[in-house]
Amino acid sequence: MNKERYEKMMQHFARHPEQVSALQFLDTLLTIGFVFSYIDLLLLHKESEKLIPLIAVPAVGLILITLLREWINKPRPAEVYGIPSALQKKKPGRSFPSRHVFSAFLIAFSCFYAGEASMGWLMGILSLVVALIRVCGGLHFVSDVLAGALCALAAALIGYGLIF
Repeated sequence: MNKERYEKMMQHFARHPEQVSALQFLDTLLTIGFVFSYIDLLLLHKESEKLIPLIAVPAVGLILITLLREWINKPRPAEVYGIPSALQKKKPGRSFPSRHVFSAFLIAFSCFYAGEASMGWLMGILSLVVALIRVCGGLHFVSDVLAGALCALAAALIGYGLIF
């Protein structure tokens, strides 16, 4: 996303604050929804041999992605372009990769690992919506959300042993 495109998006949201409210609401709703979906997945598999990997892979992945973000410390679009974003972030930097998108996609991949394909497809589609919200809200560049999704795929392939 270049500066002109970003500026045009933020001007649109400045003229339509009700859309910013809707975007924020949807972002919050999806974040909470993913948490409850993940808890539901764990409860569905509480007696399964898959429970430990379903806990360990996302936990380790979240720690590693957080450390990677701290180390890279890439600025967010608002910082790069000097134009406030539609959705606000309290802390500067730590934009790459997107942790929201990483978590959403890893939950979707976890559903597939657990044999819950229908839930996995739904979570995958909703993960795309999360990525779109994070970019349109000005919190991330496209590269940030793409990297978050690819890191989630790598974590699932390695953590769940799908490539071995």
